[in-house]
Amino acid sequence: MSGIGKLYYDRDCSWCRRAAAFLRQGRQAHLLQLIPADFRELSQLPAPVDAVQYVRGGQVWLRSEAIRRALYDAGWRWIAKLLGAIPLAWRDRAYDWVAAHRPCSQKACLP
Repeated sequence: MSGIGKLYYDRDCSWCRRAAAFLRQGRQAHLLQLIPADFRELSQLPAPVDAVQYVRGGQVWLRSEAIRRALYDAGWRWIAKLLGAIPLAWRDRAYDWVAAHRPCSQKACLP
C-alpha cells in the first residue's frame, strides 16, 4: 500500500456518513482520510462522477471497488475479501441499487 487513501463520499447523505463512521472503526483507519464532498460540485472530486471515490497512490477507484478498497485499507479485510469474491459487475449493480434507494436519492438529505 502506498500512502494514505482518500475516500470521497456524499456529505449530504446520512447513510453515507454512517458508512464512513463504520470505516473509522477499522483497526487501520488511520490510513484513510475520509472526505465529505458536495457531489453537486463535481469539480472538487478526483473524477467527475457522482459516486463514492477512493484515491490512493495516484489511482482512483469508483463505486463498489472504491468501497472494497477502503474497507481493506481500513482493516476490514475479511469484508473486503468477501466482496472481492463477487464479480465487479454484480457489486456495481448492487451499489447502484443502494444509491438509488437511499433516503437522499429521492429528496434532499437531512443532517
